[in-house]
Amino acid sequence: MSTDEGSFEPLINPLPESKKVRLGMLKGEKPGPCERCWKVEEGGVPSFRQRSEFLFDKIPLDPNEEDPVPYYYDIRVGRICNLACKMCFSDASTRWDEVVRKLKWLPVVHEDANYNWFSEPNNQLMLKESIGKSISKYGEIQLLFGGGEALLHKQCIKFISSLDDVTKSSINLSFVTNCTMLPESFFDIIKPFKSVKFHVSLEGVGRVNDFIRFPSVFSEIRTNFMAMIEHGYDVEFVSTLQVYNIWNFWEVAELASSLGKKVSYHPVIDPGYLNIDGLPIQILSVGAKKAHQSILSGKLTEQAKEQVLSCISMIQKAEFVQDENKITELLKFTAKIERGDSATFQSCIPELYRAVQRFNKIQR
Repeated sequence: MSTDEGSFEPLINPLPESKKVRLGMLKGEKPGPCERCWKVEEGGVPSFRQRSEFLFDKIPLDPNEEDPVPYYYDIRVGRICNLACKMCFSDASTRWDEVVRKLKWLPVVHEDANYNWFSEPNNQLMLKESIGKSISKYGEIQLLFGGGEALLHKQCIKFISSLDDVTKSSINLSFVTNCTMLPESFFDIIKPFKSVKFHVSLEGVGRVNDFIRFPSVFSEIRTNFMAMIEHGYDVEFVSTLQVYNIWNFWEVAELASSLGKKVSYHPVIDPGYLNIDGLPIQILSVGAKKAHQSILSGKLTEQAKEQVLSCISMIQKAEFVQDENKITELLKFTAKIERGDSATFQSCIPELYRAVQRFNKIQR
């Protein structure tokens, strides 16, 4: 069960359309709203759908069950976020509001969406009651919080703190986080839960990540995820494959491997100017070559190697999709979005920046 806007009510009492989608997926159908996962899988990378299947190994799925009790909760608590990641938008980040105003894009957010739904007490009450029913049926459940930035959302921290210790001991808790900050006394708050896992979003190591996930500072992020690991919590690094990190994406896999942690990659599909499709073959081939060198170095675990190989496969497929306007669109977007920022494409990823500029001159 997943929600990111509006009310919790439709998830407690699913609409006919929702039931139809669920039953269709159990029959092998591919509903339109899940197109992103299908595209990821076609690119040779395990999608979120596939990577989540293990969560339900112990849960029998009955296609005929009208109103199943949720086992896995994916709660998106709101759009409060302290970063304006290049591949994001204001629908998922309040920091992006500044970018939208700077670029004079409209609207800032969809006016008909309730992005602060989790702050409403009645929704939290319904969630708490639903969690109680789920624990009664399954004995334990999976509860994931995302944002925006979930750890920045005070109501999220307040909610998990309000659960009694018996309930906490039956919850496998996880967070999707940019890892730029840790709430006060956070490790004491999460200690009673059955297990805790952090999905740390990272696009590169050092300045590459500083640029893409502006205005983050990699050294601070590292301090925080090392603290999570030192406290005994599981960390998995979640990254993207996109234009800005095409020559550095494998560095996240090397970092994960050095810490004995897992890594997963997802291709950026939208916005199109950050999708690797259409990049000049010369730029794509350098990215693939660097990734191959990482594999040959022996620094990667088998799990990380599999993920990097999947990215190389996507790069090779992208070579067949050439777009002469790609570089022009990328540079126009970059010039607009980084106006006034301290972390720029040129200062943070200079080697790739110079290559992109060379191809731009050639195309002129």
